[in-house]
Amino acid sequence: MRRLIVRALQRDGYEVVEAADGADLLEEIGTSMLPEAREPPFDLIVTDLSMPCLDGLHVLAGLRGADWHQPTVVITARDDRFSYDEAARLGVTAFFQKPFDMAHFVRVIGRLTESARAAF
Repeated sequence: MRRLIVRALQRDGYEVVEAADGADLLEEIGTSMLPEAREPPFDLIVTDLSMPCLDGLHVLAGLRGADWHQPTVVITARDDRFSYDEAARLGVTAFFQKPFDMAHFVRVIGRLTESARAAF
């Protein structure tokens, strides 16, 4: 799924940085968020709720702890109320339930990216 999303976003002109799992994602964010940085390192983050090492809820908690204010998009095959409620509490911007329409996904990413850039 990650490869499909990366290809779809790159095809639409986005620069994409991949992380193999939640731990790699938080490490990438942590090393990119220097105190002197004037802009956030990424316009937004897409994460899955089910990943090795750290799941998406742990990633969202880590982003919140790192004072992350850019949009976060969660994709998931889970269908449980707890995960949705917890992700919402942690500040997720958008949810996509698998399987989802990739063209719609890319459009939403475009709107969120524009909005994030305009806000900064």
